[in-house]
Amino acid sequence: GHSEESIREIWPALRVFRLACSYRAGQAVLDAARLVLQQNARCGELHAARPLETCLRLFTAPTPQAEARWIADHVRRLLGSSSLTLHREGQERDTTLEGRLAPGDIAVLVRIRAQIPPILAALTAAGIPCEGKAMTGKLYELNPQLLRERIFGEKAQTVDVGVTAVSRPPALCPGCPHRGFFYTMAKHKDFVVAGDIGCYTLGGSAPLNALDSVVCMGAGFSVGMGMSKAFDVTGQHKKIFGVLGDSTFFHSGMTGAAEIIYNKGSIIPVVLDNSITGMTGHQDNPGSGRTLQGDIAEKLRIEDILAAYGYKNIIIVDPQDLTAMEKAVQDALASEVPAAIITRRPCLLIKRIKHDIGLCTVDTDKCIGCKMCLKVACPAITVRDKKAGIDPIQCVGCTVCAQVCPRGAISRKEN
Repeated sequence: GHSEESIREIWPALRVFRLACSYRAGQAVLDAARLVLQQNARCGELHAARPLETCLRLFTAPTPQAEARWIADHVRRLLGSSSLTLHREGQERDTTLEGRLAPGDIAVLVRIRAQIPPILAALTAAGIPCEGKAMTGKLYELNPQLLRERIFGEKAQTVDVGVTAVSRPPALCPGCPHRGFFYTMAKHKDFVVAGDIGCYTLGGSAPLNALDSVVCMGAGFSVGMGMSKAFDVTGQHKKIFGVLGDSTFFHSGMTGAAEIIYNKGSIIPVVLDNSITGMTGHQDNPGSGRTLQGDIAEKLRIEDILAAYGYKNIIIVDPQDLTAMEKAVQDALASEVPAAIITRRPCLLIKRIKHDIGLCTVDTDKCIGCKMCLKVACPAITVRDKKAGIDPIQCVGCTVCAQVCPRGAISRKEN
């Protein structure tokens, strides 16, 4: 999705090689793509490397059911049957493959999953054998080995190498800005924390164990709001935090933030702002200052949106400063006006930002093997022979581990 100019900002020595041939598509498909992309002056012509038979049809259907019937009719004719069709009289028909295919030779690709049920219904009504999600399953649907087994009945060949894989539970990256927030939450067992969908979902994993619910995108605020009302009804006075990330806030968290303040929810909304959409591949969002094409855009400030909703006490904190993080939480809980917390530190994987990278080391003479450093859930930290150790390849010097060490055995050196 990035433009050539935005990529060149990151890699000035970028060289562009434009391909003239396609080995995957027929010429008719390439010509159609050229028409769609003709507004892009840099999109050159592509030529098919092989003379593939291609029949391209553009059909506009008034309803999903009409589209499904049209697809079923075409499949039926490819199988050799004849029927009334949705073609207008005189419309050109491609008879190249009519009557030459078996049901297993035909695949219908869909844009979205919601199209599958009406297409399956139309094919079944036409008496055409078909399979939908049953062939792919509910999980691992694009796994090549499983697809080969389910569709062709061929099991993948495997070799037992006699080695047991080391268990690697999911964890926040070394230096992740979310770690300090979840470590703070984990220390307070009386807090109820409603989580959401994103990198920060890993805050619910051991040893942090700092999330009580993860339902769907946006539920960090909305489910937390529901919990607060339920606790009010039962007379329980719980300290509830609703947590989601910056991109989720813009995607589906703003409505929840409005609901909390409008309906007087006993919940503190927390936005974990790492300046990017981390989990799904670093897509930009309205708070990152760039469009999906990489063009510069004016940022939408989360604090301004919350202030417009009516939050009077908006606390912005660096989550890797554990003292400041704890103070922010306590200040929000003690606030007599609607409060919200924004933790703000960019994801270390954002290439266009110059990060403060260092390295933490352990003084083994001071280390007492208490394992407090393991509680921050950093993959770079290990304990061997009752002494902590830090992997210099993984460590970025965030110092969260140093702040929790009771003996001052961990320190940072500049790298």
